[in-house]
Amino acid sequence: MDASMLEQLEIIRDELQCFVCKRVLEDPQCLTCNHNFCRVCIENELRKAVSKCARCSIPIRPTDVRRNQFLDGLVAEWKFVEAAIDASRPSYDAGSVIAYLSNFASVAHRAS
Repeated sequence: MDASMLEQLEIIRDELQCFVCKRVLEDPQCLTCNHNFCRVCIENELRKAVSKCARCSIPIRPTDVRRNQFLDGLVAEWKFVEAAIDASRPSYDAGSVIAYLSNFASVAHRAS
């Protein structure tokens, strides 16, 4: 995958990120100000004496929160994309990395 494609995917992932926990949204909830957060993050905010949107600071009430089904579907699709990207990356077990580095070190030592 080329660098520009990876940059675009990073931008998309950033847009799907919760402003509070910084992870990809889990069960996205939308506020009346149209900012989206994970359900757990919003529930934690609503437990406070004065609850506010973490992005724009407007006061919020439980009735201001609704599930964002569109974004939930988009996040589900993103997780498939992310899994495909991860599967395409080479993975290395610790043993093979240690063997490679040991071999490299012995070759470098002989060369010096």
